[in-house]
Amino acid sequence: MYTVVYASGGNYFSRAQPFDLYQLSIAASPCDTDINECTTNNPCVRGTCDNTIGSYTCTCPLGYGGANCQTQCPTGFTGTSCDTDINECTTNNPCVRGTCDNTIGSYTCTCPLGYGGANCQTQCPTGFTGTSCDTDINECTTNNPCVRGTCDNTIGSYTCTCPLGYGGANCQTQCPTGFTGTSCDTDINECTTNNPCKNGGTCDNTIGSYTCTCSTCYSGATCATLNFAGFFQPIDNEPVANVIKLGQAVPVKFSLGCNNGLSIFAPGFPKVAPAYCTTGQPEDAVPLSTATAGASSLSYDPTSGQYSYVWKTPSDARYAGTCQYLVLQFADGTQRRALFKFR
Repeated sequence: MYTVVYASGGNYFSRAQPFDLYQLSIAASPCDTDINECTTNNPCVRGTCDNTIGSYTCTCPLGYGGANCQTQCPTGFTGTSCDTDINECTTNNPCVRGTCDNTIGSYTCTCPLGYGGANCQTQCPTGFTGTSCDTDINECTTNNPCVRGTCDNTIGSYTCTCPLGYGGANCQTQCPTGFTGTSCDTDINECTTNNPCKNGGTCDNTIGSYTCTCSTCYSGATCATLNFAGFFQPIDNEPVANVIKLGQAVPVKFSLGCNNGLSIFAPGFPKVAPAYCTTGQPEDAVPLSTATAGASSLSYDPTSGQYSYVWKTPSDARYAGTCQYLVLQFADGTQRRALFKFR
């Protein structure tokens, strides 16, 4: 026996062979139960399966496509048709250091100085950079390490040339006076580098210093000071006050050790300055100006080796009883003075 099912007007009839009995059955609508393909026979080769009414969808992992994720896409692409670019920088930044830039189908890593490799994963040897760590870093232009002096780039490193008096690999150290070099142990020959001895003096180098042997005209550590030997008669040196008459022409004599010509005074000198006649008393503030005959008032006597400056004093009676200094300032900056009292 077998059963044959017939449909009529929405009702189903079953008849068992040999067709001598019919049965009527009222049934639900036909084929209305969705098949869950994901649980019956997962069609997705990779990824996840999502059941839909009458069908399914496969969500593929990055790099795979096709309706069932059966296709491995070309590197850097994904999607059902494998035509969607993967942004590696946002999905899973592959750059260990530096910055990531997405490109169509790939990416690039821009590494910081001193690192290399496709993903900046490699620390290069000191002084090198680049993907293959074979590019020399120019330390002088990227970040000049020399505190002073000049920087010279070398393959894989650099050197600093320090100014005199400084040392250390980066010229960061001020050496003791008279020394220089990386370790500050090289003596500076002041006589050859920048002869400090003025006015014809002879320079002798010493360890860490120098000495100057001066001519008879000059003295001092660098022979820069005129050899003023004091005032000569009729002028007495301080603290003696030279008593003179108002209006008198006073010959002020002095020696500098040799003939230095007649341009020995600084501009604006000689001049006078107030003084006090008695110790502890206020200075005499009566204004006074030098009255001279200009440059002609200065002369040099080669026989005596003395200069003579003729000071023409004022004749105004207001100055009677006052004291004044006659101040000589020379071209070397030194000052000498003599004290005078007017009567």
